[in-house]
Amino acid sequence: MQSLSRLQSIQMPDSPALKLSRAMVKSRLGKALFVGARTAVVSFFRTLYVLWLQVTGFMFGVFTALGVFALVRLYKAGTFWTDHQRMWLTMAFTLICGWFTLVSFVRAGRGNKR
Repeated sequence: MQSLSRLQSIQMPDSPALKLSRAMVKSRLGKALFVGARTAVVSFFRTLYVLWLQVTGFMFGVFTALGVFALVRLYKAGTFWTDHQRMWLTMAFTLICGWFTLVSFVRAGRGNKR
């Protein structure tokens, strides 16, 4: 029991990075460099996020087009209304991929405005 209370009373020493960041924030130049670096990193990751949304939106758009082509192929083959399971599965796939495409590009547009 004593060892547990002894472990709880021991504090971890500050890491060198934490000490450096505290010292940098205290000076004006350090604070300016810190804020500038933080702004650059946030901007970089926001740009990567918008790019990710656009790439996924494009891929879901390709999947939506494939679903539409499959529905057209079912219609031309004359099995559109006779093979209900395939028709509903293809329609659900196409609608879900179309929704993901729309949402992805809308989110990318919102992230691009910031």
